[in-house]
Amino acid sequence: MLKYAPVFLLFNGYWMLSNQQIFKNTWSYVDEKTHTMLSGHIIANASHIGPAFPLFFMAICATVLLIIKKVFAAYLQQWGFTMSKKNISVDEDLPNFFDAVKLSQADELIEE
Repeated sequence: MLKYAPVFLLFNGYWMLSNQQIFKNTWSYVDEKTHTMLSGHIIANASHIGPAFPLFFMAICATVLLIIKKVFAAYLQQWGFTMSKKNISVDEDLPNFFDAVKLSQADELIEE
């Protein structure tokens, strides 16, 4: 579940950096008590290249990658782009550590 947290953080960072009320001190007046104040903070402004655009771009890229990973998971595993679900047994025929290291070096390592 935590793999989605960075994507939400990117979208949240974009939303905060593109907020006109915070950084440009703009607001709209409320005519009546029942109306809400419009922030001018709409998705149509996403195409505007500004300080928040890199966050938006990275959030979109991360979202696309997550979707690709979810949809094409079987193919990605066949092609070797994901971790295998099998346990890998590695036998490198290495000798025991203390047999491979000189006695003086082994004493130094034990002292450390």
